[in-house]
Amino acid sequence: IRDMLMDPAKNSSFDVSKEMTGIVLSAISETAFDYDISADEKDFFGAEIELALIEFTSKAPVNPLRRFFGWFISDRRRAFVAVQNLKERTFQIMNAYRNKKEPSRNGTIIQLIMESDAYPTDDEKVAELIGFLIAGHDTTAFSISWILLELSRNPDEQRKLRASLSQLSPENWSRS
Repeated sequence: IRDMLMDPAKNSSFDVSKEMTGIVLSAISETAFDYDISADEKDFFGAEIELALIEFTSKAPVNPLRRFFGWFISDRRRAFVAVQNLKERTFQIMNAYRNKKEPSRNGTIIQLIMESDAYPTDDEKVAELIGFLIAGHDTTAFSISWILLELSRNPDEQRKLRASLSQLSPENWSRS
């Protein structure tokens, strides 16, 4: 994003919500799951989550017949494949955590789930991790996108925020 904004020769637009989704997915993966997600994995997660959410939150609730005749509908079959793909990738994240020589011990979500007796099976742990991943990345990314949009529409507020933030010392950035 910085390269696009700083290079006037590029003079191109970009999808803020898509960029924020990628940034937030990276942040959640690193801070909550102690996992360094690759660009390909971010694209994969984003695409699979979108397919599953469209089917199970938009299409199926308004058409109950999709539930009964879903195997005849290619979009619904593909959504089930997307869910299975998300489970498999989340198992990979969980196993990467297990195989770390020194996993994080500072209360990350994955640490709390892996050590909790509330999730006796790996399937239950994966389901909980997927829930955090979907809920966390989507709501945060779109909230930030809306904030950026509103700041662009309100330059006076943007100036006030910039002035306030510029007064913070780098040591206090994480506390702001």
